[in-house]
Amino acid sequence: MRPSIEEILKGIKFTLKEVIVPDLRSPWPQWMVEQIDYFIDHLIIRYQEEPQMLMDENRELREILSEADRVFRAVGIDRNDASLVRLADEINEQLKAQPHEEVGYNPVPFMQEENNILKSKVCESIKAMERAKEEGKIPSLNAVRVKIRDYIKRQVKREGPFMHSLFGVKRDT
Repeated sequence: MRPSIEEILKGIKFTLKEVIVPDLRSPWPQWMVEQIDYFIDHLIIRYQEEPQMLMDENRELREILSEADRVFRAVGIDRNDASLVRLADEINEQLKAQPHEEVGYNPVPFMQEENNILKSKVCESIKAMERAKEEGKIPSLNAVRVKIRDYIKRQVKREGPFMHSLFGVKRDT
């Protein structure tokens, strides 16, 4: 469909810079337009990169949660900890849901929803590991903890381009 979302956003940027800004007399509205320009850059970057980023991140979250499911179930059964077994069941149920990229379409809102659910299970996993840690060291939980920590580090790098645009770090769009 023409114009594309990216073309529309670039058209708005052009109009702001070439038509509106030259007629602005005071610094405050000029600054506001500059901030709007940053937000438009952010939207363009998200439009270009978010679908693939979400697919990659959701795939990684599923791998982490698959490991957490296995470990929580084993530790929960071994230590007679019903809360860990229950969390493993919840994680397993979520993992049974078919990822959106595998059903032949990649609608960003659905992938974002899936992403939020998977992240919430990772957060619940972190809380469960902290509770278990208070009861004594469990090496298999530490392995999951390391995987989650590594995921968070990669996530910061993944989201860098999105954040930079919001703070005025320009790149070609």
